Order: sequence, then C-alpha cells, then structure tokens
Amino acid sequence: MKDESSFIGNIGFMSNFLVSVIIPTFGRPENLRRAIDSVLQQTVESIEIIVVDDNNPGSNFRAETEIVMGGFSDHNKVHYIKHDRNRNGSAARNTGLELASGEYISFLDDDDEILPNKISEQITFLEENKDFAACYCLTSYFLNNSRQRESSFSRSGNFLFEVLMLKHECNTSSFLFRADVIRSLNGFDESFTRHQDIEILVRFFNSYLMGVVNQHLLKRHLDSRINMPSVEGYITIKSKFLQRFSSEISAFPEKEKRMIYAFHNSDLFFYCLRNLKISLAISFYPGVLYLCAYFYNNLHKVPGILMRNIILSKTLKFLKNT
Repeated sequence: MKDESSFIGNIGFMSNFLVSVIIPTFGRPENLRRAIDSVLQQTVESIEIIVVDDNNPGSNFRAETEIVMGGFSDHNKVHYIKHDRNRNGSAARNTGLELASGEYISFLDDDDEILPNKISEQITFLEENKDFAACYCLTSYFLNNSRQRESSFSRSGNFLFEVLMLKHECNTSSFLFRADVIRSLNGFDESFTRHQDIEILVRFFNSYLMGVVNQHLLKRHLDSRINMPSVEGYITIKSKFLQRFSSEISAFPEKEKRMIYAFHNSDLFFYCLRNLKISLAISFYPGVLYLCAYFYNNLHKVPGILMRNIILSKTLKFLKNT
C-alpha cells in the first residue's frame, strides 16, 4: 500500500525513451526548486519528475516543501508524493521507483543540480553501449556557490574494488539506470541510512557493468550537513555495511581485503576525529601506512572540509553576536 500522496500534473509522454527523475527531499526546501528547475531544463523532452517528500507531516519542512511544490502545480511533468512519516532517503527513492514509468531511471538529491545535457548524454551512451546496464557522469563540487573541485575518477566496467575502497567518485545523483536493471535489484536497501550509493553498487556489480560519460554534468553542493549521522550512528552503519558484504570483500586476495578494512577504519578514524571523539578515533586507528594512504586518496576533499568549517565558524559567530 502506498503512502499518502498528492499528484501534480499528468505523467506520461509519447516518446521513444521516457526518463523518470526521482528527487527525494528532506529538510532542504530552499534548494528543491533549483534541483527541479535543472531537470526541467534538460535537452531531453520526455521526462517525468517524481518528487518524494520525506518530511514528517505537520513539520515546518513539510509546510515549506508544499509551498515550493505549489509553484509547479500547473506543470505536467512534475509528480509530487508525500510520505506519511519520515522514512529515509532510500525509502523515498524506492517510493519514486514504484511510481516511475520511464525506460530509464535517474536520481537527484534535492540539493544537487544537473547540467542541461546530462540525461541526453547518458541516454546516448547507453543506447550505443548495450553491454552497460547503467552509467554515471563526472561531478563538480560546490561550496557556498563556489566551485571547489572536480571529480577525476572515470573507470568503467566492474570497479567493485574501488567502490569498497571508497575510491570511486560516482554518487546517486550521477547515475542513469536502465529501468529493468534497477528493478531487478529491488531498488535501494531501506535499512541503510548512509552508504546507500555504495550498497547498491556492490549488488549491481554482482551482475552488471557500469559505464562512464566522461563529462562533468553534475553540480553537487556540499553546504548542507542535515543528513550527517552522529558518530555512534556512523559506526553502526559502517559495521552493518562491512558485515553485509563480508563475502564480497573476502573474495579478494588477502592484501586487497586488508586494504578495504583498513580504509573503512581510516574513514571512521577521521570521522570521529572531526567530531572530537578522540578516544573513539584511536580505537579505529589502522596504522600509519594505511592512514597515510587513505589521507592521500582523499586529499582532494581537504580544501572543501576546511572551507566548510570556516564558513560554519563564521556563521555561528554571526548568530552569537545577533
């Protein structure tokens, strides 16, 4: 049984390739219009947009989201679904997937935006490369509307090892799936509140290959931290992920297997450190060589982290003085 929903417009177009773009939204109504507008500006005409509101009914975020969506009430490409309670991003994506009519499925986080030719380039790629079940594009990262960096990872095929090593830079908003493929995976695992993109990629690579459109067609904004879990929550999620996919990890040679676990421990080490949980950080210390390797692999993220902390510090200082 589907959750309470309301509908804006009529879904369905006469086209060879209808594309369903699913936008889960929670706690960021101020960014939602930008995300929707970027989809409406696509060079592909045959698009349906399914916005899934995961805010709790009666909350300020729900009310503000309804106001934003009211601006699209006359748009025949936009479909608005309301969850009857907050369920998480994976559940919101699956709700959208249940209602999607497209031959292709794309996901877009509510604080991201895509360039006008993103979907057309990906459809062209998949139509010309039938061996690939999905593809991703490259990403430009923005903080406070300033470009911080651009992704460089551009592997195609089966790059499960890089995914498990947290070296890949493709994310949920960068994908385009063939609809039958994403449905064969039963969508996203709703028990994961983080690592959703990694979780679905691990299962994807058990059966399929992923292609890449080597263009920066996604703008990912790093300002919002609303969906960041607590340290304890992140440890729980990480433990669950490693346990769930222990067989996939164990299939690698011993050296690679040790590296995978060490990189995840390094990830936890730095997450605890950033949150000033020093004793917890020490408990995940993987050794200096692995820590240095992890840090080098993530060196490109450092300027963004520093800039975000500077902006946060200035904002808190301003609020304190007002």
